[in-house]
Amino acid sequence: MKHRKMVLSNLMKNSIAAYFGAVEIHNKPNISYRYETTTLLLMNSWELILKAYIRKRIKKQSIYTRDGHTISLDKALNYVEAHINSQEPKSFSAVKENLCLIEEYRNNIVHYYNENLEPYIFMLVAKAALNYVEFVKKIF
Repeated sequence: MKHRKMVLSNLMKNSIAAYFGAVEIHNKPNISYRYETTTLLLMNSWELILKAYIRKRIKKQSIYTRDGHTISLDKALNYVEAHINSQEPKSFSAVKENLCLIEEYRNNIVHYYNENLEPYIFMLVAKAALNYVEFVKKIF
């Protein structure tokens, strides 16, 4: 398998695995750190699938930085939004806004902690999960 296709395949496979991990954790009501773990896994699944999209559809953009690391979630979101919205104006803007709101929560999880935001984050995560399924079905 060519390197480009292997990377695309692995990004998709890991993205889907992270998504199902998020759903599985979310569906366990009596687990501590539930929304935090769900959020981390869901954002990871989105980051990987966005990089897969770039690999598949935006061939002029690289998912790698000059130092060999991969681009940030923010950069991947900007590339995908610009590409999709150039074909269907504003069709990805709401998805991006949802993910940016969740990213703020995610950053607090990783670097600090959050006060009890379960109802707020639940709504955002639920919409991001639905958006993910629609995105994967449409693109892949």
